[in-house]
Parts: sequence; structure tokens; C-alpha cells
Amino acid sequence: MLLATTRALLGDAGLRVLVPEQLPPNDGGIAYGQLAVASARLAAEETYVASGMPAGISVAPVHVVVGVREESYHERYRKPDKLNEEGEEIGWPAPYWYVDSGACFMLIQLAALDEGLGTGVYGVPPEAVPALKALVGMPDDVHFTCVVTIGKRPPEIDESPLVSRLSQARLPLDAIVSWGRFTS
Repeated sequence: MLLATTRALLGDAGLRVLVPEQLPPNDGGIAYGQLAVASARLAAEETYVASGMPAGISVAPVHVVVGVREESYHERYRKPDKLNEEGEEIGWPAPYWYVDSGACFMLIQLAALDEGLGTGVYGVPPEAVPALKALVGMPDDVHFTCVVTIGKRPPEIDESPLVSRLSQARLPLDAIVSWGRFTS
């Protein structure tokens, strides 16, 4: 009743209310907090904080672990409507399971930003991936891609020189876009 009333009042004020649908308010919620702290440790967040960066991983209330299962693509493209003229699975010029995984995490971030939230993305060192997969119960045949964090947007964008977008110049547009044909 409290949630329904709050949702109605905020909705009348023109605000959209987002409610966690899968996170229980009891011991499961406590376990989620432990997950956030554990994933921050696996990603070695303390090294960033020690260098002057603010904590981001451990304070984000939402962590979306993105993974991809290559076999799901092969299973789909072995169906009769997807076979080539010889009755075989098509060739893959690129590993589209990773392309789609990247698109997935970008769409999650864009949706969060559209809601006025802050978001980030991080990986963990290769040697920590098995521990992260075990922590979230990710099956062995699912490849870990990244973790997207979602939370309160910081009041100011960090303009620290430690942020790579400030310390590493972007390539000029002509260096990354071909206007017509590629040249050597």
C-alpha cells in the first residue's frame, strides 16, 4: 500500500518511479550488498580509490553482469530458416555474440542515462573472472563480458586528470572514419 501510494503521488508529480522487481527486501537484498562489495574487490577498485578516484563500483546499488553464450547463436543459426543454400550454418565474419553483448551493455547504459541515473562499465582482471562467475552463478558456457553499474548520478562529472578521457587525446575523426574508400 505504501509503495502504491508513493508511486501514484510521484506519478502525479510527473516523475517515473522505478521499482526493483527481482531483488527481495530480506536476506536476498543483504546478499546483493555483499555481491556489490565482492565485485568491487574483484575489480580491484581500491587501487583506483588509492590513486584519488572516487569509489564507483562499491557504491552503485545496481550491478548488471553481462555475459554471452556463443552456442546460443549457433543453435539459432542451425534452424532451417537460417541455413544457407547448402543446408549449413552460415559463416560468421565476426563473432556477433560479442557485438550484441556490447550493444546490450550500451543500451542498458543509455536507458539508465535516459532515466537521469549515473552509469559505468567495468571488467575484472582475467584471473578474477572465475570468482566473479561463481559469485553470480554464471554457467560455464557463458562468457563474462562486463559489469554495468547503475546508481545515483554524481553531482559533478569528475574532471580528474586520472580519467582517461581527459588524459588520452581522441584520434581525429579522419583517422577513424573513411569517407568513401579505405586507403593504405
